[in-house]
Amino acid sequence: MRKLLVGLPVFFLVGLAIVYFLIPQEIKVSTIAVIKANEHAAYRSLTNDESWKKWWPVKNDENKSGLGLNGFEYTMGIKQLDGIEVIITNKKNSTSSALNHAALSGDSMMINWTAIITTSANPFEKIRKFFEAKELKRNMEQVIAHFKTYAEKSENLYGIKITQTTVTDTILMVLRKLQKNKPTESEIYSQINSIKKYVASAGATETNHPMLNTRFLHDQKSFELMVAIPVNKHLKGNDAIIWKRMFPGNILTAEVKGGPATVQQAMKQMENYVFDHQKVSPALQYQLLVTDRMKEKDTAKWITKIYYPVL
Repeated sequence: MRKLLVGLPVFFLVGLAIVYFLIPQEIKVSTIAVIKANEHAAYRSLTNDESWKKWWPVKNDENKSGLGLNGFEYTMGIKQLDGIEVIITNKKNSTSSALNHAALSGDSMMINWTAIITTSANPFEKIRKFFEAKELKRNMEQVIAHFKTYAEKSENLYGIKITQTTVTDTILMVLRKLQKNKPTESEIYSQINSIKKYVASAGATETNHPMLNTRFLHDQKSFELMVAIPVNKHLKGNDAIIWKRMFPGNILTAEVKGGPATVQQAMKQMENYVFDHQKVSPALQYQLLVTDRMKEKDTAKWITKIYYPVL
């Protein structure tokens, strides 16, 4: 019995010494994931605080500066070209981690998230840090798994569902106008109605909703308003309305519900998609006005399809 009482402390000290020397001074915690998503689009989401709230594993207190999970709090730090710094806080301790990304072959990327946990000379504290590092790794894996699920849906990264199809409305009757002020909805529909009257008088049939493109021409210091209506046959046109044929090539499309600001944001995201996927546009992008905005005054109910020709 006496030998056992003497031996227990010895075994305990030996075991403590073994653990002490096996646990390094710095513990590297890392997780890697391959994500089927465009690197540029995913990076924009990773560097946007509001986007984090959309894919974070749990709902967090809006008043906190960071996002919490299982006792750890995560705050975005310095943004870099190949990733971001993430500050990880656990009780009173903070650790700077690096969340890096790299493009792989095709439309996919790899994320590597690494943190370094510094242990202590105190063996008991060292063991505590060891288990803390294991818990942090599980946390990081959970966070990355949720981001992977989120990022692999293109509509999450761009805010709209973008599909590629081919141009079907190839015969257009177009009216172009320059003016000093940004076109109002009334001015837009005044031009649309002019084309409608001409098409009807020429015995043709409209094959789709009116098309719209507006842009500011800096060299002319004017807004260009272009409206068009697809028709079923070639018409001569007149002094204001001209015939135009669209090439039946590839085109990106997305449907948007909301007013002009919502549509413009969708157009910007479409431009991001074109840049991210290294596409080239051979023609102007345009809006298809599905909802008659003169009849429906509630902009929240407006439905607009945006189109972006690409090569």
